[in-house]
Amino acid sequence: MYVSPNGLAWYFAGATQNIPMNACIQVGLVATNYQQTSTVTATFANVSFWGAMPPLVGASAPLNTLNELTTDNSQQISDFQTYPNPTSGELNVNLAQYLGREVRVEVYSLTGQLLHLVEIEEVQTTVEQLDLSALQGGMYLVKVKSRELPDATRRIVVTRG
Repeated sequence: MYVSPNGLAWYFAGATQNIPMNACIQVGLVATNYQQTSTVTATFANVSFWGAMPPLVGASAPLNTLNELTTDNSQQISDFQTYPNPTSGELNVNLAQYLGREVRVEVYSLTGQLLHLVEIEEVQTTVEQLDLSALQGGMYLVKVKSRELPDATRRIVVTRG
């Protein structure tokens, strides 16, 4: 994922977004601008999704039907939760799926600037607390990285009273 404040300079905002869902969903891409009277043009490249999906009625070719979850455990899924969200500063990051692993927790601005970093040699407790009270109110991305697992990213909101 990349974001741009002006359409010229692009910043890395996250590699993946894992969104567990139980029901049928629709997926799409969007391009927005800040001025109501201007037009916007977007080109989307290297877009993919994971999960089983029947072909669309009338589609000329079936869409990507890769299945992220396998029965032989050849792929491991990484995931974490954050709470409270929105937060006024203290954020809990549930790392239960990373117990015994080395992890790196990163907090990014939406422009891709790394703002906060925590490295844990071996996760021994399920919840890591982050103090984000120094951040301004707004939206941020929390990314968890661990060797041999895909990166996982969550969007959080920091509020100021």
